Amino acid sequence: MEGLRSEPAAFRESEAEHKAGSTKATRERLARHGSDFIVGAFIERTLIGTAGFHRDQGDKVRHKGLIWGVYVSPHIRRSGVAREMLKTLLQQVRMIGGMEYLYLWVADSQAAARQLYDSLGFRLCGTEPRALRLGSATYVDEHLMVLPL
Repeated sequence: MEGLRSEPAAFRESEAEHKAGSTKATRERLARHGSDFIVGAFIERTLIGTAGFHRDQGDKVRHKGLIWGVYVSPHIRRSGVAREMLKTLLQQVRMIGGMEYLYLWVADSQAAARQLYDSLGFRLCGTEPRALRLGSATYVDEHLMVLPL
C-alpha cells in the first residue's frame, strides 16, 4: 500500500484495486503457478522492499517471466536494498528450468529504477506511450526491458 500511495506512476495496479483484493486471493494467485514468488527485504520485522516474479504458463510462453512490484521504502533507497533483492530474485529464477528471458516494465519517471535495471543487464526493447492514466489527464509512458538468461 505504501508504494501504491507514494509512487502511483510506478505501478499498474491502483490503490483502490489493491484494497478490493484480499490476502487470500493474492495467496491463491501465487499458489496457482508454482514458480511465482515474491522477494521481501526487512529491517528487523518491518518490510521495506518487495520484488515479485511471475512465469508465463502457456506452452509457447513458458520460456519467459515477468518481474513486477519492485518497491523500496523511500527512507532506505540508495542503500543497495533493491539491487540485493533483484540479485536474489535473479538467482531464484535461474534455478527454474526452461527460463530464457525476464521482462519488466518501468515508468519513464523512474530514472533511478531504470538505471538499476540497466546495471543488472536489462536492455530497453520498447516503449508504450501513455501506458497508464492517472486521474483524467495525467499519462505515464512505460519502457519494456528484457534480460536474456
